[in-house]
Amino acid sequence: MTKELFLVILTNYLDGIATKEEEDFLHAYYNFFMADVDVIALLDEKQKDRLKSSMKLNIDDYIDSEAKPVKKINIWPRIAVAASIILALSFGSYILLHKPPPQQIAHIQHNDIAPIGYKATLTLSGGRQIVLDSKHNGQLAQQKNMVISQATNGIITYSANQQNSPGDNSPVYNTMTTGGGQYSLQLSDGTRVWLNSASSITYPVAFTGKNREVKITGEVYFEVAHNKAKPFSVITHGQTVQVLGTHFNINAYDDEAQMKTTLLEGSIKISKADQAAMLTPGQQAQIGFESNTIKINSGADVEQAIAWKNGLFSYDQTDLREVMRQLARAYEVKIEYEGKIPTRTFTGKIHRNISVSEALDILKFTRINFRLEGKKIIVTP
Repeated sequence: MTKELFLVILTNYLDGIATKEEEDFLHAYYNFFMADVDVIALLDEKQKDRLKSSMKLNIDDYIDSEAKPVKKINIWPRIAVAASIILALSFGSYILLHKPPPQQIAHIQHNDIAPIGYKATLTLSGGRQIVLDSKHNGQLAQQKNMVISQATNGIITYSANQQNSPGDNSPVYNTMTTGGGQYSLQLSDGTRVWLNSASSITYPVAFTGKNREVKITGEVYFEVAHNKAKPFSVITHGQTVQVLGTHFNINAYDDEAQMKTTLLEGSIKISKADQAAMLTPGQQAQIGFESNTIKINSGADVEQAIAWKNGLFSYDQTDLREVMRQLARAYEVKIEYEGKIPTRTFTGKIHRNISVSEALDILKFTRINFRLEGKKIIVTP
C-alpha cells in the first residue's frame, strides 16, 4: 500500500464515500489505537473527538510538507501522532482486509520474502547439526551426561541424565546459530539466553570448574542464573562481560560501528584490554571494535535495546544504512544502493512478523524507494 492510496482511503472515509473494505481498514487502525492503554492515558474524550476531526487537516499539512526538504522523518505518515503509531504497529491489517486479485497475489508471493521467525541450527561437539524450529518438541540429543531437549514453549534445555555415571568431566561445547531467525536457550545452570538474527553462542553443555564462560557473535540477551561461587562471563570481539546474576543485552554485530552492552538488572563489569567499567541498571557501555575506550551512556533506552526480543524493529533517529542492515540480517537478504541516497533518520517501530515487502512499504513513506530482486533489496533515491 502506498502513501497516496492510504490518503485516498482516508479522504473517502471523511467524505462518506468509502467502501466497506476501506471502512474496515480504517476501523482496524482506530480500534488498535483505542486498545492501546498508553495512548488512551494521554487523551480525554474531547481530545479523541478532536483527533478524528483533525485528521483531514493533518493530511493537508503532510501534503504541504512534501515539497520541503527535511533531515529527520518518522517512518509513519504524519497524518496525526496517534494515527502514525497505528500505521506502523498494525500495517498488516490492511493486507488481510484488502485482498488483491489472484494474479496479484501470485506476483507478490513470488517476489516477496516471509519473516523467518523461530529458527536456528544447533551444532553438537561432534559436528552433528540439528535444525531447530517450533514444530519439534522432546529430546533432541544426548551429550556426556546431559539430555538436550526442546520444551513445548520452544526453549532448548539441558538437564542431567541421572541414569548415567559422571564419567569424564572434561567440557563439551555446543553452538547455536541463527540465520534470519531468532531462538531461545536455557543453559545447564538455568541461565536464559535469547539470540537475535545472524547471531551465535558457544557454550559448554555443563559448566565445570570455578567459572561459567560463553562466547557470542551478533546480538544476545541474557538472564543469568545467580551463582556467587561461579561467576558468569560473556566474551565477544575481545570484550568480556562478567556477572554473577543479572539481565543484560549485548549487541556486537561486526558490521556495526561499535559494541553496545545494555544493563537491565543487577550489575556487570565490562572489560577490554586494560580498560574496565562497572554498569548499573539503565546504563549502556559502548566500545569500538578497533578501540579499547569504554564510553558509558547513563540514559540508555533500555526498551529499544531489547525491542528485537519483543518482536519489533525499533528506531530512534536511526540512519538508513543501519535500518537496512537490520532488515538484511532478519530476512537474509543483501542490500545494494543505486544513485545518491538522501540522508534520512528514522524513528518508530515495525513488527518483525511481516514480510519484507510490507516492511519496505512502511519505510517508503519517507520518500525512499526500494526494489526487491530475489534475495536482494535495491535502495533507490
